[in-house]
Amino acid sequence: MRRVLTFTFLLGGLGLMVATYFFGAAPWCAEKVECSNPRLEWSSVLFVLGILLAFASAIVYSVMEGRSDGEFE
Repeated sequence: MRRVLTFTFLLGGLGLMVATYFFGAAPWCAEKVECSNPRLEWSSVLFVLGILLAFASAIVYSVMEGRSDGEFE
């Protein structure tokens, strides 16, 4: 269980970071002023939330009791 939750937090955070960076951040162009505005207004907040989720995976791993193979003692 501990391993599953750790990987869930890690993959969830990494997935949120990648999705926000590629789909919510500024478009890939440099010709116009509109290219500097992000597509999604809160994309930076979502990216930081992804970072926090990825780092929280280490906290989940250390706080949960049990063996590393997922079984509780």
